[in-house]
Amino acid sequence: MKILTDLGHPKNVHVIKNLIPLLDKKGHEIHVVYREREHIEALLCAYGISGTSRGKGATGILGKLFYLLKTDLLIHKQAKKIKPDLLLSFGSPYLANLALFTKIPMIVFDDTEQNRLVQKIYARTAAKIVVPSCFGKELSPKQIRFQGFFELAYLDPRYFQLQNSPVRELGMGASDKFALLRFVSWQAIHDLNKRGLSNKEKEELVATFSSQARVFISAEGELPKSLEPLRLKLPPELIHHVMARAALVFSEGATMAAEAAVLGVPTIHCSDLRPGYISDLESRHGLLKSFLHREFRSAMDAVRDFLAAGEDRRAVFRRRRDKMLAESADVVEIMSEIIEEAGNRQ
Repeated sequence: MKILTDLGHPKNVHVIKNLIPLLDKKGHEIHVVYREREHIEALLCAYGISGTSRGKGATGILGKLFYLLKTDLLIHKQAKKIKPDLLLSFGSPYLANLALFTKIPMIVFDDTEQNRLVQKIYARTAAKIVVPSCFGKELSPKQIRFQGFFELAYLDPRYFQLQNSPVRELGMGASDKFALLRFVSWQAIHDLNKRGLSNKEKEELVATFSSQARVFISAEGELPKSLEPLRLKLPPELIHHVMARAALVFSEGATMAAEAAVLGVPTIHCSDLRPGYISDLESRHGLLKSFLHREFRSAMDAVRDFLAAGEDRRAVFRRRRDKMLAESADVVEIMSEIIEEAGNRQ
């Protein structure tokens, strides 16, 4: 079976990196189209995955509309060349349009309720919509739920073995305390009319962290000049090995907050976007705390509380993580089985 997929977010690359070898062994042929977004090309290279670039994307409503039309054309040409039997989508608007006009069967993996425009298209065309059990929408009778999170497709102990060398490359010893901060650019479709922390708030946040731990920053786009020296300078495929050793992760982005949480790292998420998996990791598993942007002061109080906590607090989070893992399925196996089932129906 020939499969065409589109990767528009670094998370998509991480999710698929363990799925592709499994599908290869079963005789399937995977074709990748990808956006030249932060780290995607580097991650594909690191994992030995080849693909076709669809460019860097665009900003603003008109820019995004033009990019949509241009990318639709590119992906239609790819499909005509490849003749895929199945489309594998991570909420891609381009594959949704392709499925709509060509009737090629499409499986969608989605966990972000805020992708409303794309969901309106693919809800009518998808053969299957696969979501975590905490997903807060019923999009279609073809929707399937699984127990767990897509982040476990690459951070479950079945697939993730912690390396200590990345932390040593940062000049950190085994007992040194550090925090990881993540700032995002707010350029995604579901980020329109949303804003993140101001430069002043970022600098205040770093000052608070720096009083008790060394600080590293992962950021889309530019940072204030005063914070640029703190930018994390490591190959992107090593980020989770650093994250797993952090005393605390503070993230505007939901993806990195969820990644840290499923690794059992104390995590604070600060954003006006709160997908179901963030709420579930907070309310059911106790693996993070989430705050709206207007609750920044409360988030700062939580930062101070977490930083002041000792090793006993980390032990609590490790136990919570163990419980979460025991309740979660093998996400890669589930994805593979659903794809195989779709292929058997061809």
